Amino acid sequence: MATLSWSANVNDQGNQGVGGLVLQEAGYSNRVSEYDLRLLNTLTLGTNTVQETRIGFAWKRNLQKPNSTSPSLQVAGYFTGGGAISQNLNNRERDLEVDDDVIATRGRHQFDFGLQSITSFVHAYVPSTFNGDYVFGGGSGSELDSGNQPTGGTVNLRPIDQYGRALQNLPGGTPTNYQVTMGNPVVPVTQSQVSLYAQDVMKVLPNLSFTFGLRYQLEIHPNSFHNPRPRFGLVWSPDKKATWTIGAQAGIFTIWDTPANLLEVERLNGSRQSQITVYSPSYRAPLVPVPGSIQVNTRNRFEPGISQAPVFQFAARVAHEFPHHWSGQVSYSFGGTWNSSRIVNINAPKLPSSIGIAPDPTASLMAPRPLAPNLNIMQYQNYGHGQGAVYAATVKQNSLKRLNLNVTYWYLNFRENPQTPQSTYSTQGDSARPDWMRRGGVSGLGVLQLPSRFELSMQFSALPGLPYNITTGTDANGDGVFNDRPSYAAAVGTGVYSTPYGLMTTNTVNGTVPYNVGTMPGWTINLDPNLRRTFVLNPKDRDHLRTLSLNVRSSNVLNHTNVTTVNTVLSSGTVGQPIAAGPARRLELGARFDF
Repeated sequence: MATLSWSANVNDQGNQGVGGLVLQEAGYSNRVSEYDLRLLNTLTLGTNTVQETRIGFAWKRNLQKPNSTSPSLQVAGYFTGGGAISQNLNNRERDLEVDDDVIATRGRHQFDFGLQSITSFVHAYVPSTFNGDYVFGGGSGSELDSGNQPTGGTVNLRPIDQYGRALQNLPGGTPTNYQVTMGNPVVPVTQSQVSLYAQDVMKVLPNLSFTFGLRYQLEIHPNSFHNPRPRFGLVWSPDKKATWTIGAQAGIFTIWDTPANLLEVERLNGSRQSQITVYSPSYRAPLVPVPGSIQVNTRNRFEPGISQAPVFQFAARVAHEFPHHWSGQVSYSFGGTWNSSRIVNINAPKLPSSIGIAPDPTASLMAPRPLAPNLNIMQYQNYGHGQGAVYAATVKQNSLKRLNLNVTYWYLNFRENPQTPQSTYSTQGDSARPDWMRRGGVSGLGVLQLPSRFELSMQFSALPGLPYNITTGTDANGDGVFNDRPSYAAAVGTGVYSTPYGLMTTNTVNGTVPYNVGTMPGWTINLDPNLRRTFVLNPKDRDHLRTLSLNVRSSNVLNHTNVTTVNTVLSSGTVGQPIAAGPARRLELGARFDF
């Protein structure tokens, strides 16, 4: 039996990226479209064998139009204005996917084997930072008297003070840096991924089964071929009525490289596009050399022999069926990854760490580099790592006449290093909570059948705050990445700020404050009810029913303030204060006609 399907999804949105510290002028309009054509063919090969083949072709496009074509302007911790750095982005992607699976039953064995092949053809128009990008990160500057003349002393300038001086053309008003990209915005790439697998589910006893499997994955561009990945599992019901179930699975999996990484490497490969960063430039003519300005080029590349990252996963669960069709389950999962992707400047200046001394950007950039002067080589490497565990408990009720219920509580504890380290030469403080990790949470889904054929469904979730990383807003170690963290300070003073996590100072190189030390305030709480009534328009024709469904839905009906972004730049003086939140209460009316 063969089935052919077609789907289309087109979304037009305006003022994307706007909110928090991002001004309206720095936003963009966005059209995202995806068209999918899929063929499914199921073939019965004898009484105990089934083959399923799926072929899909997807057309994807991401088109952006900036609200402004002016240079981007970032005043760290205060606002982002000017034009969006993506400018007239126009990414087109074609994905061809072929899957073939065979399931064969032979005695106590169920054999599964098959393949998956995905090839992505990307034709991207990426004029990223072609409009230029000014950054004001703050730092030390000349002290001025009442007539705006230098006194000979130095003061610590906040980013907003530095920007104000630039507007007035005063001493100390040079931007921290200006970045611009030039060259060919068209970047075509092709990437192929193939996966082969075989699995045996063996029923040793009526209440005990084992699973053994092996998966092999290869990737072309970047090339990676040596990836056999075994896995194992078991399921056991210790009692005769099978009300208890104990299961465990373990295996090694593989994280594919994405076309996005390949696109960035091909874009800034040293010939297609050239990215220039000028430190301490003139605000009026940033590419014209002035005393104290330094120009640095940037190039991206893959580490030789880069491979797909292996991931070890283990999961165990105990489930029980209670009277009256209630069920419960507790589970434990552990996972770890090694050799995951990191982006490291392998030609960063060799600079010693320091605390209590105001950084000197010029001295940092002039420090010796291992390969070549005035060049950042951003290399995609296999040196990342992470591990963690998930504890979860679930209660279900799916058989009552008027009520279905599913409630889950979970607790997470993960640690990993960020994709881009603070320093090429030090891993201090890098192992921390991932950006996505909330410590725990509870979620629930309930469906209640009301009189007169009304149906009320509810989705509820309560989650603690996400972590956030505190930065200085500057690039004190000269590696070209503005992710430098502050250091803890023992006493108040110039460049020292009070935070919920203690005194911190921007007067540091390779700061001691760990990555993601902050936690966003409050909880993210959502309650989303949906009331629906379905009308059967032709009840006598059971074979060709026509129905009309009307519904009223609300998202965040409690109108709870769900913080999504906080200020993370230390020199702003408002670290940890919310600057953006999720959507407020919203009411939607809907109708659906089925025939």
